[in-house]
Amino acid sequence: MKPLAPTAPSRLPSLTSVYRRRGFSGASSPSSSQASSSSFYSAARGGFAFYKAVPFVERWKSIQHTLGTLGNVSEGNVVTPYRQTEDAFRAMWTDVDAANTQVLWQTYICKDDTVGKLTMKKLENAQRRGVETEILYDCGGNITGRTRLMERLRVLGARVIRHRPFFEFTWTYLRSGLRWDQSPAIRNHRKILIVDNKIGYAGGLNIGDDYCGTELGGNGRFRDTHCRVVGPAVDHLRLAYEDTKQPRPWKYSLTRWKQVVRNVVLLRRQQARMQLALQRGGTAVRRIRTFSNSIVQHLRHAAVAAEETYGQVVKDMQTDEGMNAGGRGSTDGQSDPLSDQSRRKSSSSMRYRLRQATRTVAAQLKKEGMTSAAGKSAMERRMLMVRQRAQELLNYQRQRLEMRRVTQGNLSKDLRDTDPVPESLTAHQHISPFTQILSANPHSRDWSLQFALWHVTKNVHRRLWITTPYYMPHRKLTNAILLAARRGVDVRIMAGSRTTTDPWFMWHASRHLSEQFFRAGVRIYEYNGGQIMHAKTAVADSIWSCVGSYNWDIMSNKNMEVCVTNFQSDVAQEMERQFLQDVALAHELTLEAYESRSLTHRIGAWCAYYMLRVMEKITFFTYEDPDLMSDLD
Repeated sequence: MKPLAPTAPSRLPSLTSVYRRRGFSGASSPSSSQASSSSFYSAARGGFAFYKAVPFVERWKSIQHTLGTLGNVSEGNVVTPYRQTEDAFRAMWTDVDAANTQVLWQTYICKDDTVGKLTMKKLENAQRRGVETEILYDCGGNITGRTRLMERLRVLGARVIRHRPFFEFTWTYLRSGLRWDQSPAIRNHRKILIVDNKIGYAGGLNIGDDYCGTELGGNGRFRDTHCRVVGPAVDHLRLAYEDTKQPRPWKYSLTRWKQVVRNVVLLRRQQARMQLALQRGGTAVRRIRTFSNSIVQHLRHAAVAAEETYGQVVKDMQTDEGMNAGGRGSTDGQSDPLSDQSRRKSSSSMRYRLRQATRTVAAQLKKEGMTSAAGKSAMERRMLMVRQRAQELLNYQRQRLEMRRVTQGNLSKDLRDTDPVPESLTAHQHISPFTQILSANPHSRDWSLQFALWHVTKNVHRRLWITTPYYMPHRKLTNAILLAARRGVDVRIMAGSRTTTDPWFMWHASRHLSEQFFRAGVRIYEYNGGQIMHAKTAVADSIWSCVGSYNWDIMSNKNMEVCVTNFQSDVAQEMERQFLQDVALAHELTLEAYESRSLTHRIGAWCAYYMLRVMEKITFFTYEDPDLMSDLD
C-alpha cells in the first residue's frame, strides 16, 4: 500500500477550491466536455481523499496554531453555555447583586419593559452600594433612545453611554462623501457583561421581555444562547468591551488577513482559465485531467521519497565501515526497516548526499585524532546517536502514516448524531484546552472573528453544526462551507423558518442562497419551536465551540461583534446536545422541496436578497473587499 502524502494538507485545499467553485458543474459545456470534466472531478476527489486523511490531532494543532496568531487566548477558564434564557438572566442578575467593585454592561437593544426595568433596578442598587456601574447601548437598536428608562441610573452617578446616535451619523455619512467607515449602518452588536473583572458574559441576549423566559417576567419570544466565563478570558472580554468605546488599531491591521487571502486573485484567474478550457473541450480538457492526476501522483512520490530517505539514513549509518569509507558497507545485523523494492527505488542524489555527509563526519573524526581506542569509542557513540535519531524519525513517519490509515478508517464508519467525534475524546492528551475571545471591529479593520470562522470551517475534520437566525455569509465563508461539505464533512445549518425569523424578509433572502448549499451536501433545518430563532453558535468536531453575537449574514460582517470560542470537548458536546434539541423542534429542507417552490416564493426570495444587496451598497458605498463582500462567485 502506498503511503499518503505528507504535503497534502497544505496544498490540496487551495487547488481543489479552484476547481470545485460554483460555476464548474459543466452544465453549459458541450457534451464531450461534460464527460471529460466528470473524469477531472474524479481525480479531484482523489485529492480530497488525501486531505480528509489528515489525522484529527494534527489538523487541530494546525488550526490552534493559526488561531493563536489572533491573540486573546487563555487557559484555565470555566465556560457555561445557557440555552434557557431565564437561566442566563438569573445568573447575570445574581452576579450583579453580588458585585463589589464594578459592573459593565454593553447591549445592542435595551427595551423599556418589565425585564428592562428590573435590569436597571439591579444596576441602580449596585450603584447605591458604591459599585462603579456603566451601561452602553447602541442607538441603532434603540433609535428613539432610552433616556426615560436610564435617567434614574444616570442621576445616581452611573455612566450611561449612547453609542453612535443614528441620525447624527447619517448626516456625518452624507457629509463625508459616503465614506463607508462613517456609515450609520455600522452598529455595536456586542452583548457583554463584566462583573468585578472576574466574571464575564457574552452571547446573543439583549435586554428586554422578548429575550427573557416567562419565569422571570419575560415572554420568551426569542430562542437564544448566552454563556458565562470565569477565568483569565474575562480580561480579554474586557478588552473587547473597551474596544467598543475607543477602537484600538488591530495588532496585525489588514496584513494578517491579506497574508491569508493573498492568492485569491491568482485563484480566480485560474478559475476563469479552467472554465474556458472546459467549455472548449478537446486537448485543453485532457491537459486539465492530466494536471489533476499529476498532482496526486506527485504527492504519492513525495511520500515514498520521504520514507526512503529515513530508511537510507538508517542503512548507511548501521556499519562502522560504511561511516569511515563513506559508502554503503555491510549491515551490522539489524533488520532493514524498508523493503528491497523501496531500496531499489531510492534516489541516487539522496545516496550521494548521504555519502558526502558520512565522509564529512569521518574526516572530522580523523582530524580530531580519533584513531585510538578512546577515539574509536567516541566515534561509535556518535554513530549510535545518528542511528537512534534516524530510527526516531522513521518511527515518527511510520506512526504518522498509521494515524492517517486509522483516520481514513474512522471516517468510513457511520457516526450517530448523539455520539461525539471519537478522536475528540482523547485530543486533550495532545492539545491543552483553551478559550479565545474573538471580535470584529470595522473601525480598526479588525476582521479576526471572520478569519477564525473561515479558517475553522475550511479545515474542520468531520462535523460542523451552525446555528444562526439567517445565513448570508460573505464570499470566503460561503466557499469554505461548500468546500467542507464537498469533502464529506457533516455540515448542518439551523436557521429560522418563515414564522420564526425576525425580520421576516431575511428568511426569503436566505432561501435565495439555499440551492448552492443543498447541491454541495449541506443540510439545512428550519426551527419551528414556537420562538424566534436568535442564537448564534457553531460547534466543530465535538471539541471546538463558538457562542456570540455574530450572525452569518451581510450586516454582521461589518458590525462590531464578539464571540467566545472554546477548545474543550465537554463544552462542545453540550453545544451539540443543544443543537440536537433544536433539531427535534425543526424540519429539514430538501432540494426537491426547494425546487418545487411556487413562483411567488421564488420572486419574493429574489427581491428580498437583492433588496438587501442594494441596502448594503448604499450604506457601505465605498467599501471594497472581494473576500468580505457578500456577492456570489
